[in-house]
Amino acid sequence: CLKKFTFDLILVLIIAYLITVSFWPHAHVNIFTEPFKLLLLFIERSSDGANVVALPWMLFNGNFVETNPPPNSYLIISFFHKLPEFILLSYVIFIYLIFTNKKFFLIQFNFFWSKVFLILFIFLFPIVSFIISPFIAYDGLRLVIYLIPYFCIIPGLAIYYLIYNFNSLVSKILILTIGSLIIYYLYVFALLTPYQYIYLNRFNGKFANAYNKYENDYWGTSFKELIKKIPTETNLISNNKKNKIIFCGYTPFLGKKELEKLKNLKFELKSIYEKSDYDYVIMTNRIIEERDNNILPKVKTCFEKFDGTDLIKVERNGLMLSTLR
Repeated sequence: CLKKFTFDLILVLIIAYLITVSFWPHAHVNIFTEPFKLLLLFIERSSDGANVVALPWMLFNGNFVETNPPPNSYLIISFFHKLPEFILLSYVIFIYLIFTNKKFFLIQFNFFWSKVFLILFIFLFPIVSFIISPFIAYDGLRLVIYLIPYFCIIPGLAIYYLIYNFNSLVSKILILTIGSLIIYYLYVFALLTPYQYIYLNRFNGKFANAYNKYENDYWGTSFKELIKKIPTETNLISNNKKNKIIFCGYTPFLGKKELEKLKNLKFELKSIYEKSDYDYVIMTNRIIEERDNNILPKVKTCFEKFDGTDLIKVERNGLMLSTLR
């Protein structure tokens, strides 16, 4: 068993390494040495603070916290809030089944405990890495999204058990419950289209208030939808005025390209860091970096920083993702 485990582990590491360098153009100069040089350079710059200037803070579970280092509970809480309810319930069911009928799994699956150990190792490795390394973490599960398929294995085992033992009354009740939660998840998933990455489960409270807990539209993809509404829902084009506009939570260069697609819109793009007048701000609830006062008491989201009336909003399931204010 140990020999087979060692062989499989080495094989997995080799395959993972080859896949990684295949999609890492910077490492193509020398795939044997360059990845390690780049990794060491990244660690050195991170420890010097070079990589954390742009993202020193994040909104995490309703609090402003540092991205370097992130809270020790960062991944655990992120997964707990991001995973669908039926997945979380399946974990509870699996733990119950292990204590009451572990023989079923030992009979059905070869090397069952070894495989469970490997799954746990895959979970724990990035958690420990974030704790002991200088790497920054932000935007929910964005940096560890590769873990999601592994998170589905154990719920799959629980559901497999329930289907295999469907004649049991308890199994029927649990299957019905999980099925109902899956339908509910698909319904919410459809409501969030095309911004499914903002999904949060019911353990976060009212979804419409989630802008106070996390930086939801961290990619800023809702800006395109927002800007397309300008001609029909505002008078910015018909007022014959050069509008002074700033972006918060989005790259100004990309925002300018979207605004330029609107015919006859006269605008002047202002910097968010300039102390100058502006007419409108287009923003998400990203954290705004105070360059001169980059300390916790000064940290705010764009929604908090800029007052005014929301002229246009992009919302999903009651949650405001972006606004023209």
